[in-house]
Formats: sequence, C-alpha cells, structure tokens
Amino acid sequence: MLVKAPKNMFQLINMLKR
Repeated sequence: MLVKAPKNMFQLINMLKR
C-alpha cells in the first residue's frame, strides 16, 4: 500500500508520523 501510494501520500504520512 505504501509502495503503491503516490509520493504525495507518502509525504503526508511522514508528516503525520513526525
């Protein structure tokens, strides 16, 4: 899922995890 998700979603998750 994460790998399939676009870069935009990846950045969003990173911000949320931060």
